[in-house]
Amino acid sequence: MRINIDRHKKGFIGFIPLIVVGIIIYFVFFHSPTAPTKKYLAGGCKDCKENSNNIYVLETSDNLIEFNNSLQIITDEFYNKYPDNYDFLTIFPTFPISGTLGDTVANATSMKNDVKGICKPIEDKCFWQYCSFNKLLGINKFIYNDDSSYDLWGDAKEIATTTMHETAHHWSTSMGLNITDRLTSNGVNGSCYNSDLPLKDGYTEHWSKGLDMPGDNVDVLDSATHWTNMGGGYYESSLLKKPKFHPFDLYLMGLMGKEEFKSDFTLLTDIKDYGGALPNSQITPAGDYAVTAKETKVSINDILKIAGEDRQPLAKDSQKDFRMAFLILVRPGQSVPEKLQKNVEDAAKLLPTEWSYATDGKSTMNK
Repeated sequence: MRINIDRHKKGFIGFIPLIVVGIIIYFVFFHSPTAPTKKYLAGGCKDCKENSNNIYVLETSDNLIEFNNSLQIITDEFYNKYPDNYDFLTIFPTFPISGTLGDTVANATSMKNDVKGICKPIEDKCFWQYCSFNKLLGINKFIYNDDSSYDLWGDAKEIATTTMHETAHHWSTSMGLNITDRLTSNGVNGSCYNSDLPLKDGYTEHWSKGLDMPGDNVDVLDSATHWTNMGGGYYESSLLKKPKFHPFDLYLMGLMGKEEFKSDFTLLTDIKDYGGALPNSQITPAGDYAVTAKETKVSINDILKIAGEDRQPLAKDSQKDFRMAFLILVRPGQSVPEKLQKNVEDAAKLLPTEWSYATDGKSTMNK
């Protein structure tokens, strides 16, 4: 039997581009020369037990500051020691770490989303980089620059509120960025980026501060608040109110169906901050502020129009009960600062009650 060497050479050569592409994909998405090799088995750490207070102290290396993939290293370490029982992780560094630096108090990274109709991309970063076997939805990171960051994080109540705020970013809000040249991604309709309705605060993922908040509350996302019409185009509000999720948040989170909306909401536009006395000669009380603005109305139909489709899954089929783990990161041999330890412990105790209140009892966290 004669073997055609040239033909086989050509066949092999034809596979070379595929081999090269495979190698590139491996090194870009799966391999990191600075990251530890994943040691866990499918299904997680079988013999590991979770801590009853959902707080975990992880000893991590100083050189995490050099890693762009620090979150992957942190989650690898966590899932090698503890079970995959949590929907969200909240990280508290006690030294500078790549990915947890900045000029804000905290930020959030979505790990997995399979919800359509909320203007968020369908994705699963855990599939190619971060380690969780089907549970982890998002990671909240408190920003550490130096020890003064502890004061910026605030007390236990502020930490609990910030944790809820960042967690809510998993669903809310990307409604109406008005970026006409932005490329749509998987699960995001073009209508999400082409709305002229100023529902959002600029390019941030927060509602406009002009969106009226029902009842005597402010929105957990630090934006919407309840406005009192003072007449003559003047409106007054207070930030010294208990945080709660706006009904639009509850819809995006899958906790409220569109059929449950019975009324519209006021939306102030062309807002200008107003100082000094109001038209009735009253001085704006401490903690309150006044604006001049125009008034319009918005409804759940505006949310549906921007999203381009109904939320899927519907509220009746959506997850309602969630778990949160608190991870305090320390250098090897370092102890957790006493004040931070107490604040995180107290925040962990507060979170279930605060979450239940903020969601109108429609959801649980660490029940």
